Amino acid sequence: MIKSILIVDDEPQILRAFQSAFVGTDYSIQYCENGADALVCLGAHGVDLLITDVRMPGMEGLEFLRIVKEKFPRILRVILSGYMDIKLVFRALEENLAKTYWIKPWSNDEFKASILKLSELEEIFSKRALLEFFNNMNDLPTMPKMYMTISKLIGEDADVDKISKVIEKDPAIASRILRIANSAFYGTHTGSIHQSIMYIGLSNIKNLLLSHSVFEQVALQKGVFQNLWEHASRTNAIASFIYAEFLGRKIPQIYASAGLLHNIGLIVLWMRNGNSYLEAIVKEDLEVSTISELEKELFKVTHEELGAYLLNWWDVPLPIVEAALYHHRPSSNMIINKELVSVIHLAHFYAWESLGEKLFKEPLETHVFEDLGIEREVLERHIQQMEFNHK
Repeated sequence: MIKSILIVDDEPQILRAFQSAFVGTDYSIQYCENGADALVCLGAHGVDLLITDVRMPGMEGLEFLRIVKEKFPRILRVILSGYMDIKLVFRALEENLAKTYWIKPWSNDEFKASILKLSELEEIFSKRALLEFFNNMNDLPTMPKMYMTISKLIGEDADVDKISKVIEKDPAIASRILRIANSAFYGTHTGSIHQSIMYIGLSNIKNLLLSHSVFEQVALQKGVFQNLWEHASRTNAIASFIYAEFLGRKIPQIYASAGLLHNIGLIVLWMRNGNSYLEAIVKEDLEVSTISELEKELFKVTHEELGAYLLNWWDVPLPIVEAALYHHRPSSNMIINKELVSVIHLAHFYAWESLGEKLFKEPLETHVFEDLGIEREVLERHIQQMEFNHK
């Protein structure tokens, strides 16, 4: 629960605007005009939420956020920025220095609603059932070593050659990256990891490493779980296709791998419960209508909650965490990144359909088509023509 907030900005009018925005609320608010003073304040008092500009005198915004992340990792970090600083913002999100960002000027109502949504996420992740589930797992997926190495190199602005050489040391990961780069979506024909990185993007490479580390743990299992990686890959491709063909722009790099990671909770449930999980799903006498309801009944948690918890623990950007948590419920009022969640909801559904798999396919919320301005028949016709449907 968010109760205390520190706002860091060197513009007096911005601080006055915040003071006005929080009139009548129960939040405890503190203000600082620079990063150095803010670090002193955090050391003395501590807060639940930090809202900071990325351009301030003295200490540069990204440097300030790196220090906060290292010294006060439990504090939620949000960037406040102008449109001119959007490249800095995306760099901060790529380095997981902040959960999300707000652009100046803002609507007070939307601003306060976003804080409530962040607070709701923290409430979900502190649920006793979730904590007990992970505490009782002996083989909880950990942050892969290569992911941490690549993240460090990206943070140091290492060149692609150096990053490529690290990836090439692991043939399994290298081959998966090549497969994606040479897929129908990217349309390349390369055997070079360097070129693959250039096409896929560093953010996608990082998230690919994350998903690979989890999916490889069930790679040798037979049955329906063999389809999970293929489903994740297709979901990612369909999501990117929807952005490009129907929304008129590329999916933002910082969450372009949301499709790869959105269903990781299924892997976590299987790792904990083995075949008993699958056996429970295929029973025909269930008194619940969805898999998530069944999971709640059996385990007190759902695969959406488990996946989001794990991704949040790994410090993955908030939009990807939300895609994991809400991909079956895009109508939830608690979603900050509504567009991405809606796209992943559609991509998830049609990826299972393209595989002919009905076991994990939950109901489609058809209002999403109207929300995104997409004609259902047109989208379905295009998906049927995508190359992966003919493998």
